[in-house]
Amino acid sequence: MFTTGIGTNALLEAAEKIGILDSFINVLKEAKIAARGYKTIAALKQISIQPDACDDDGTNDGLLRAIEGFSFKDKHVFLQLHGEPVPKLSEWFEKHGAILHEILPYRSIVPNPETVEQLLDEIIENKLNAVAFTAAPQVRVLFKFAEKKGATSDLIEAFQQNVVAAAVGKVTAGELKDYGVQRIVAPELERMGAMIVALDEYFQ
Repeated sequence: MFTTGIGTNALLEAAEKIGILDSFINVLKEAKIAARGYKTIAALKQISIQPDACDDDGTNDGLLRAIEGFSFKDKHVFLQLHGEPVPKLSEWFEKHGAILHEILPYRSIVPNPETVEQLLDEIIENKLNAVAFTAAPQVRVLFKFAEKKGATSDLIEAFQQNVVAAAVGKVTAGELKDYGVQRIVAPELERMGAMIVALDEYFQ
């Protein structure tokens, strides 16, 4: 199960570094492969692998829908995660009887707390017109910090009233919705430039 292009490439680079790239690719070609996201599919295409299952919308939910018909009981499942544990995915496989092996080829690191606090304050104090979120972990970092400060309701209210939340794609927008943000600007085409265009059109 590959969930990000950067994670897929990181694994391939690691395999090459320790001299087992060809063996690793051969193992992948013998396995059933599922992929989430167009970047992941593109990374697999570079090594001539066509996934057996792909999401239909770039989300983890879409990935789970794509593999719903497969049996995972007592099957070893290699799950490449994206930056941090994803309980929803792990619990799904465990529920379906899989023997799960999780790997984090890269980790999302929380930035300087002072920077997050400054951003939180500027949102709540309505000093910004918009905040552009380019990845779901950014949303989680901000809201977890707000929760620690007892400012979650103020943050949500600011996004609902004065500060526009923009999301690069469905996964990031879904994370915002999970935290209670309803007004979200997100492009149809999940690209950074498309998000900026959508934000510009919203303000116009």
